[in-house]
Amino acid sequence: MPALTMAEPAVDHHKRFQTAVDVIHNLPKNGSYRPSYEVMLRFYSLYKQAVCGPCQVPRPAFWDPS
Repeated sequence: MPALTMAEPAVDHHKRFQTAVDVIHNLPKNGSYRPSYEVMLRFYSLYKQAVCGPCQVPRPAFWDPS
């Protein structure tokens, strides 16, 4: 990736994130594009990670078969 020069503005990640959230929220319910359940779960997981950060809660003992 090339380095930014003084003439190129830095990307406003917050603005791009909010734009992506707005696009997903405004998808028509009965429009031509219908994301699959898996895609919607992926969107939600990325949204939660961006908003809340990584999970800080330990895994339940059920997932640790030792």
